[in-house]
Amino acid sequence: MVNVRLSFSRMGWSYIFFKGLFYDLPGVEVVEPPLVNTEIASEGVKNSPEFVCFPFKVIL
Repeated sequence: MVNVRLSFSRMGWSYIFFKGLFYDLPGVEVVEPPLVNTEIASEGVKNSPEFVCFPFKVIL
């Protein structure tokens, strides 16, 4: 069986829904995203254009 690693962005409380949705599927490993912190935000700010929104910079 093919093992699939699945992750998703942590925006609000939606990650709880996605974790519950995919947790029991066979062959799917759910990788919970880390909490958004200043290190993640500063990397996104450094590597994205200045005119894009903050959620894009966090997901990047």
